[in-house]
Amino acid sequence: MVEKGAPGLKASVIGGKTAKRAVWQADITLDGVRVPAANRLAGATGFGATAKVLTATRAGVAWEAAGHAMASLAKMNNAAKARQMVADARDLLGGNGILLENHVARHQADMEAVYTYEGTDAMQSLIIGREITGHSAFSAA
Repeated sequence: MVEKGAPGLKASVIGGKTAKRAVWQADITLDGVRVPAANRLAGATGFGATAKVLTATRAGVAWEAAGHAMASLAKMNNAAKARQMVADARDLLGGNGILLENHVARHQADMEAVYTYEGTDAMQSLIIGREITGHSAFSAA
């Protein structure tokens, strides 16, 4: 373990992240830092110790990715169903469907907003495709 304030240690919290903002990640620079033998982690003899931690956390990371894909599928499906439902209600009411007193047009406008935020069907499809294939269809430009 490198103790705080050790000569040659620079550490600062990485800011300006768009995701995982609750997790404090550090930008760490080690320049000529000396670590006393007493500060070594017991049983850690090389990168193998780090690899064991990574192996243990991979399942959790996989479930997190699956969760994000499910959240995208659920949003895409539910928004599409709700849009169709208010379109059907508007159709059933005919001209009365645009009157504020019947609330259909208000719900229709609300569903257009829901459909748009966090990504339209096209955007959700691109996100899901990237999660499944590991390849992004988004333009790099």
